[in-house]
Amino acid sequence: MRGLHDLKTPGPKPKLTAEQQAELVRLVEAGPDPACHGVVRWRRVDLRDELERRFGVVLHERSVGKVLAKLGYRRLSVRPRHPQADEEAQEAFKKTSPRRSRHSFPSTPKTSRSKSGSRTKPASVSRVR
Repeated sequence: MRGLHDLKTPGPKPKLTAEQQAELVRLVEAGPDPACHGVVRWRRVDLRDELERRFGVVLHERSVGKVLAKLGYRRLSVRPRHPQADEEAQEAFKKTSPRRSRHSFPSTPKTSRSKSGSRTKPASVSRVR
């Protein structure tokens, strides 16, 4: 039966146009401006709000994540740093601080039975009065 085959369904149209997706890439690559955006790194919720403000497109947080994944981005989290951190003082502290002990602490011995409660002989359990 040649004529009977499944066609691909087009699915819903994307909410962001190609130009808007390109602008999203530029926005992500540039990073947020703390003075303007109030954040130091983008979160999906921040990008969602920025997309709504710029383009008037309302997306769910998860949808923003799907768009970012489609564009090749993955969720990364860097270790936070204080903006006024003194790198030299941190390196000096690392050099002068004592090293960790490499000796492992002895583990507590495992007991085979509970030490609480009354002790009964195994034979007395099966007796019926």
